[in-house]
Amino acid sequence: MKYDITDLKLLLAVADSGQVLAGGAACLLSASAARQRLQQLESVVGTTLFDRHPRGVTATSAGAALIEHARRCMAALSALRDDLTRHADGVTSRLRLVTTPSCAGVNMVDGLRATFTDCVGLTVTVEEHPASQVVALVASHGADVGVLDLDLHHDGVLVCADSSVEHVALIPKAWYPAIKQQVGVDDCRGWPLIALNHRSAIQQFLEGSGPESAGAAQALDVRATVPNYAAMIGMVEAQVGVGVMPRSALRHHLPERTRIVALDSTWASWPIRLCVPRRDAGQLPTP
Repeated sequence: MKYDITDLKLLLAVADSGQVLAGGAACLLSASAARQRLQQLESVVGTTLFDRHPRGVTATSAGAALIEHARRCMAALSALRDDLTRHADGVTSRLRLVTTPSCAGVNMVDGLRATFTDCVGLTVTVEEHPASQVVALVASHGADVGVLDLDLHHDGVLVCADSSVEHVALIPKAWYPAIKQQVGVDDCRGWPLIALNHRSAIQQFLEGSGPESAGAAQALDVRATVPNYAAMIGMVEAQVGVGVMPRSALRHHLPERTRIVALDSTWASWPIRLCVPRRDAGQLPTP
């Protein structure tokens, strides 16, 4: 197959605009040049990429598949350009860190501050993924370090408990007078809850389905599922339910709308685990 970056850019521009003329203009091509390039591209791939109609064009199933791959290619080229630009500006290395949403931001700011102090010329990228994907990315060397709160095993990575994080319950202020100063597992299981949508370790513990759980599994009264702790705090402030989260995630909660309640010692502290590719295990700090 022979096609170039301009062909891919044109493909995406036409798909986004729904017009060959507009797509060509976005790529600084005349209408005739854009049509010719699309026809040549269709000839190369051996199928029609767009259905033509009086109001414009729509992607065929083959076109949609190629468009998806083209977007990935352009994103990779953009990342390549950004990396080279950073190296030209003095960056000498990059750390790719992946974390579960429940661990994102948990004691991470101070750790990164120390990392930047010790490693001049380092750039760090942080991505959020479910725990299983965190481990898979590290195992396949798609990331350098993973941070998660579940004890998942994979032959390609070494996982260790690096530290522990204090969790608390965030309660709507209107509910607070009826709640004890310190709450246990059964208290939380009886409340309407706000949960993370990837089922964090502490949610699995409350359900009785996690590795640290004790007792029979039970259904929770989950009123809402959210992508991160910031959204969970917002739901608690709106009196939708109670959120259980790391104390360090509560920097931006509104104290006039919510109250922080301590968890009893049996489940207040949760381990945060680091994982690295197994061949890099010697670089992992001792817990």
